[in-house]
Amino acid sequence: MKRSFASIALVSLLVGLGPASAGPLKFEKLPDGLPAARENSEIGVLGSAVHDPYAVFYQKLLDLVESKVYGLTLTAVEAPVVQAEKIYYVESLALGLVRKILSDKQIESQYEREILLYRALKIYGDARFSGERIFEIMIRAIDTAKPGTSGIQLPTEKADGSVVYSPNYRYERELTAKEKRELYKQKLAEFTAAGGSLDEVKLMNPESISALPEKAMIEFVEMANGQVRFTQGSAGHILMARGNDVRVAGTLMIVKDKAGVPRVVVISNSSGSYKPDLMPVDELAQKIARMLDIPFDQVLITKGEPTTTQTVKILLKATGVDGEVIKKAIGVMKTDGELAQNEPTSFIPTGAAKAAACRAIF
Repeated sequence: MKRSFASIALVSLLVGLGPASAGPLKFEKLPDGLPAARENSEIGVLGSAVHDPYAVFYQKLLDLVESKVYGLTLTAVEAPVVQAEKIYYVESLALGLVRKILSDKQIESQYEREILLYRALKIYGDARFSGERIFEIMIRAIDTAKPGTSGIQLPTEKADGSVVYSPNYRYERELTAKEKRELYKQKLAEFTAAGGSLDEVKLMNPESISALPEKAMIEFVEMANGQVRFTQGSAGHILMARGNDVRVAGTLMIVKDKAGVPRVVVISNSSGSYKPDLMPVDELAQKIARMLDIPFDQVLITKGEPTTTQTVKILLKATGVDGEVIKKAIGVMKTDGELAQNEPTSFIPTGAAKAAACRAIF
């Protein structure tokens, strides 16, 4: 499969971010963070030993991707946008392996599938940890390069000890009730004029989740009464909440297995309109896990959107790169990211070849 990371790398080079970005990103060029196994010890060296031939195949791939995830720490000396590119790339691969392990019917042992899933989620979580670090760097970079209004956090503690957050509409001061009503009307009118409809907003329950695809990225709000609303569209948090206060708002990713059963949830407090803390995200995550009957060790709570190009986009914007150039570069990243998530083995050519050889042993 031909990869086209050269475009985003070229953008990085043009804005003076150093030679580390020169040339396309390739799996083999990313640093390894784990020691290499002995040449005569191809199987079960760094992970739990499995026996199913296809489980062995995925175990080897997990070894390879895990080493790249640990190797992300070695890129900390590079420019932030270069780090962000690599994090997105490796995170996409890790998520791709999670999805393939859940869906590959050739893994005959369900027990070994669970072993692989547990490890794949740990690897993906480690990649997200690097993503959180660069997310904080991104916030500082854009605030420094383009100072201005980004919106204040407006929490209110209720009598029962819970906290709700009011929409900030990107203002750095608390708005009056009249101002909020007018701004909501304006936002709704713009959304409707662009062809949007609030009918895209759904209530979260097992039935509405079952209608989602195998991997779904959604925006959500939890209302003060505990009702959870979500959309795959462009309504945004304020419109989903109808301008009202929320317990929490953010982004949520759900991954299902081959039978369409939700197995993995990644949830964040990524909402510039409400800026909630992480604690209510944790509370909602437990609620969703119970709703979907998902073990809580298969729920990941993170800062910033999971597996997103947004960090690279904003870092490039902070360096003054032209908007059209950024748009094209991000389009390339999104395409490659989706390919890596759907067919991760295609992005690990040498590793896939070695792992495929494991099948012949059995």
